[in-house]
Amino acid sequence: MGTKVFVLLQVHNEQIARELCDSRAAQARSKLEKKKKKRLLVNSGDGKPVVPLVVRGDVVGSLEVLVELLGARQPEELELSVVSTGVGDVTEGDLDMAQSTGGSYNSIVLTYLLYCT
Repeated sequence: MGTKVFVLLQVHNEQIARELCDSRAAQARSKLEKKKKKRLLVNSGDGKPVVPLVVRGDVVGSLEVLVELLGARQPEELELSVVSTGVGDVTEGDLDMAQSTGGSYNSIVLTYLLYCT
């Protein structure tokens, strides 16, 4: 990971401070929206965006039902792709899998009845 750099600015009146804050907030929202859109841009063979999923559950039965439901309820506009499943807490391996699947796009880690610590 890179080093975070913080910049402190001193302004001389409230109006300039508000304008600066509004501008920075708009830039941050724009970057966030671009990231959200980019996350879904991995295309399948039929041109649909693919959402890779890492699925974890509390017990095998719950996990099987969850994966089955995800497969049966595919939205028309995108494709859900389960890339990894497992029972028990989310592991570092699961996070590595989520980060590495889909090229430069991240998977979604979906958990059922698990606590995240």
